[in-house]
Amino acid sequence: MGVAVPSSGWQMTRLKQELERIIASTPVLIAIDEVDTLLFKEHEPLIYYLNRLSNVTLVLVSNRFEDLSGVPERAKSSLQPIPVIFSPYEAEELRNILKERVKAGFQPRALSAKLLDLVAEKASESGDVRLAFNILLTAGVLADQSNAEEISEKHINEAEKIVAYTQ
Repeated sequence: MGVAVPSSGWQMTRLKQELERIIASTPVLIAIDEVDTLLFKEHEPLIYYLNRLSNVTLVLVSNRFEDLSGVPERAKSSLQPIPVIFSPYEAEELRNILKERVKAGFQPRALSAKLLDLVAEKASESGDVRLAFNILLTAGVLADQSNAEEISEKHINEAEKIVAYTQ
């Protein structure tokens, strides 16, 4: 948006002033991921404020649709949400996503196709690609710590336990 925000950030009033200046001449799309955490932390004033601005379109993303039932009625009536439900990832979809991430993040041959399938299967139980990413990252760190050139099934299983413990 062409705005230089200091690394220390701005107070909310300054942020609002700048946003209102920008939207006076330019329509803006604002996407907020995991909005459920923001809604209940802030008790909706930010979302309510943004939704009231002309020239602003909001896209609110949440993994926990049922939590949005707790949004105060005045916010719901002005938001007029239209839910779009995405199904959890299947093992094959996870496998394809992970294959690309492994290519970008690991040395060639660091992870066999068999073990990639194993991670995809483990994560398909929840359908959450972030779980798969966390398992891969943790397994990679474990392999690196043990000076292994390849990620082993032991690394994957240990990583799964660590990730489950930290979630």
